[in-house]
Amino acid sequence: DYYFDGKIAQVRVYDKVLTAQEVVTDYRATQGNYEQVSTVDISGNANSFTSTNIDYTDHIPDEPLDNHATLNPTDLTTGGTISEGNLKFSSGANGWNKVRSTIGVSSGKWYFEMLHISATNNSQGIGICDANIPNGSGLWGQVAGGINYYGQNGEIMENGSTISTKPTYGSNTLLMCAFDMDAGKIWFGKNGTWLLDGSSTAGDPAAGTGAISTNIKNYITTATPFAASYYSGASMSFDFGQKGFTYTPPTGFLSLSTKNLPAPKFDPNGTTPDNPSNHFKTL
Repeated sequence: DYYFDGKIAQVRVYDKVLTAQEVVTDYRATQGNYEQVSTVDISGNANSFTSTNIDYTDHIPDEPLDNHATLNPTDLTTGGTISEGNLKFSSGANGWNKVRSTIGVSSGKWYFEMLHISATNNSQGIGICDANIPNGSGLWGQVAGGINYYGQNGEIMENGSTISTKPTYGSNTLLMCAFDMDAGKIWFGKNGTWLLDGSSTAGDPAAGTGAISTNIKNYITTATPFAASYYSGASMSFDFGQKGFTYTPPTGFLSLSTKNLPAPKFDPNGTTPDNPSNHFKTL
């Protein structure tokens, strides 16, 4: 037997070939109702599915006009695995196992959460790094190109140096991260409380004060969240907004989703018009 481990969207099962009108009618009946999870037969024949271990937490309200970030399977290093709709990361071998998200941002204010489910020596890190650097050896932050909050000793590692030490974390810890790509600032939090900065000022992303670092623009052009683990047996689950955040994001900070991204530049009346015909022509 084989089991599906991913996302399913707008699935309907019929025991007949539908007419064109039936397709339109059935689609419009549920169009936009992305909160609905049902295994009930609507035909009246009582051929309903029996759900097993499925509840509202297994449903993610993604839809074509608003897709949230997930962990990127094409960026996953050997030894790591992702599951549960590409939101859970697990480390299956010793050595730096890492993965970045599918959405990177170069401007704006952003927020995400990560539940540190299980740990091995707490040798795990959460942070952001540049989307354009190779996913090679080493932990971003410990090496150039990123910043991370490291669980084992609480170190904040930034672009190749340790800049401060914060409380450690282990299994069943909910971590928060807010970053402002316009101001070049980042904040980390633990179980609902933002960490203090280097001057012992309480972190307050909404006010723009108490940041862990104010230098992320110096080495990150396009930021992507990432997870990393050195030892096997660790697992962590991300929430980029599709599951409903445990803590309220700071005022002005958004979830990583396509709906929140800036609109692409399109100027059909410019000097070089961006007309589709410029890119799609008969050969």
